[in-house]
Amino acid sequence: METAPQIGVRITRVIEGEETLTLENAKAGKKYDDCVGIGGAWHGDHLGWQIPYRSLVPKNVENIITAGRSLSAEPLMSDVVRVIPNCWVSGHAAGVAAALAVKTGVLARNVSIPDVQKTLLEQNAYLG
Repeated sequence: METAPQIGVRITRVIEGEETLTLENAKAGKKYDDCVGIGGAWHGDHLGWQIPYRSLVPKNVENIITAGRSLSAEPLMSDVVRVIPNCWVSGHAAGVAAALAVKTGVLARNVSIPDVQKTLLEQNAYLG
């Protein structure tokens, strides 16, 4: 009898990052040296896929770090990256990386990944 008062869009534009998350790599458990978080499960399957920092950094734009449903992922991953726990994980990583980039005076793409990972671990993030 009634429809929603607004359109609910689940996924729209995403960046083209230095790395693009793919369903195939997630299912295969691909490991990344620049892992900044572990994505959660979907459909009770495929636990613990890694989120590389490069999926948060656009290829052609400087000093932008993205997270959540706008990170670089193929369309088959859109239902996975958009869920709140995965947004928290990638958002935490993006915030830490941004703070470290400002603190050290480097571009976001040049932030020290070991420093990002160290800070995330100090803040009780799970990196696998």
